[in-house]
Order: sequence, then structure tokens, then C-alpha cells
Amino acid sequence: MAESSRLFTSGVMNLGLTARIPVDFLEPYRILEVVARWRETGSRSYVVLLNGHSVACAQKDPAVLRAILGAGLVLPDGVSVTLAARLSGYPNPCRVPGPDLMLELCKLGRRFDLRHFLLGGRQGVARRLAERLMHLYPGVHIVGWLTPPFRPMTAEEDGEVIRSINAAKPDVVWVGLGAPKQEKWMAAHCGVLDCAALIGVGAAFDFHSGQVRRAPRWMRAIGLEWLHRLLQEPRRIAPKALDGARLVCAALRQTIWFRSIEKAF
Repeated sequence: MAESSRLFTSGVMNLGLTARIPVDFLEPYRILEVVARWRETGSRSYVVLLNGHSVACAQKDPAVLRAILGAGLVLPDGVSVTLAARLSGYPNPCRVPGPDLMLELCKLGRRFDLRHFLLGGRQGVARRLAERLMHLYPGVHIVGWLTPPFRPMTAEEDGEVIRSINAAKPDVVWVGLGAPKQEKWMAAHCGVLDCAALIGVGAAFDFHSGQVRRAPRWMRAIGLEWLHRLLQEPRRIAPKALDGARLVCAALRQTIWFRSIEKAF
């Protein structure tokens, strides 16, 4: 596992969790170096992109918490995570949105000759995503793509997915099954799949394939991508946005409590 530049305890944040969740604040080029090292050493690991919704899911479902804690890297995807970090005293926590990470690793990974496999999305989305990535980054190795059913897979179907991925010999498998399904899937399949890294990126499949319009760059730069998504899909995104707000409020309560203790002593 990469060294964490941050550790915060969700239990102290009043999120109802007692486990410590490591959050790795790393720039994309350093994430690439970690993945390349996993490949060189024959390691098998996975990457979780953490946001307020996934923290809330971990609060309710121990299997999600175990999946997050078992990851080789836990990266701050949601703006709520970086805001919570700032409130907890970390001055410059860099955010790593999943869609941006996919583009950066496809672009920078060419010098490492990384091989990529795309798993997820609606029917036809993974193929369009592959075409888009190969157009954006000539020379990138997209060695396969697959759209599994949204329903739970049978043992035979799951075995076929594993065989298809392993036959393609990827280094990185991009998993777009949505949280928390993708976190559980990666935890269950890490080591079974013969690849260095599984990376759960959720909405990146829809954004980069053109299925869903992403927020303008200026909104992303100031942390308002969630608002753009909320306006696009209010019924689906509103509960997730509320989870993020709860995380920030919990961090704020924690900060106020610690400061009151400091003043008392």
C-alpha cells in the first residue's frame, strides 16, 4: 500500500465508524508510479475513489467498509472529502476525481506501456469509451471492454467475466459499476484477476463516452461539479449530495469540539 499522507478517523467525525480510513493525497503522476510498481513487483491491488456517499455506505454496510479498508490506495474523489480534510487541519488536500484520473493514467501510462481494460457502463458505453480514449491518446493500449449485466451475475457469468479479462492480459481494469457495488466487486475479485490494479471510477464511463454531459471546467475547478450533476439528475444525485453535506458537517462539528477542548486546557 502506498504511504498515506493523511489519516482521519470517521468515528471522531461522528459518522458512526470506529475504523480508521486512510486517505492518500497523491498527484496523478504519483498514482501512476504506484500502479507501475505494483505491475513490476507482481502485486495485485485496487483503488477506491472516496466521496461522501461511499463513506455513508460504509457507515451502513460493513462489507463496504471492509472493501475500502482493503484497498491499496484510497483517493479523495468527492469535494466533501477534501473539505472535511481541510476542516480537520490538512491545508492542501488535493482532490482526484475519477474521470480525471482515468484520462491522466491513459495519457501518462503510455510511457509505461500500460494495458487497459474497461468493465462497466450501459450497453455500448464501454465500446464508445474505448474509441474515445484511443482517439484522445494515440498509442494507448485498450485491450478489451465488457458490459456486465446490472443484475447480480450468476457464478457462470462471473467466471466468464474473469476469463475474458485475464485473456486480455491488462495491467489496469477500470471498473464502472457505481458505488458501492464496484468497491465490493473489486474487493471480491482482487487477486482472482491477473492485473496490477482495479480502479473504480463510476461516472467516468458515462462522461467520457458522451453518454452524460460533464460539468463545465470552471465548475469543476471550484468544486461545484456536484451541483451540475444535481441539476441534471436531481432524484438520483440528491441523496448522494446530502451524504457529502453530512460528512462536511461532521468534520465541522469535530473541529469545533477539538477547539473547545484546547481552549479548556
